[in-house]
Amino acid sequence: MSKLIKERGLYSKESLMEAVRAVMDGEMTSVEASVKYHIPSSTIRMHVNNPSLNIGGGRRFYLSLKQEGYLVDVLLSLESMGVRLTKGVVQKIAGEYIQLVTNDPRLE
Repeated sequence: MSKLIKERGLYSKESLMEAVRAVMDGEMTSVEASVKYHIPSSTIRMHVNNPSLNIGGGRRFYLSLKQEGYLVDVLLSLESMGVRLTKGVVQKIAGEYIQLVTNDPRLE
């Protein structure tokens, strides 16, 4: 017996935010919002019932784009000076840099 595999729906972050707002404001039910915004009603209800959920999944970044660019420049400078950048060396430099510039609790 094979499992029924259902494709995940594609919808924008903005559509989800609008649908959740409409339900929370009492403008429509989650089923009505589901039809209007083409988002599963269970997803809308989940975000309405648990507002602490972040809309827009994915991992958080340790570094901003500016900090990441600086780290890349440092690594390129070291390479141009003749420093041999092995995987371990790059991991150590990146790890120490991230700990210095962020106060992220994930690193504790």
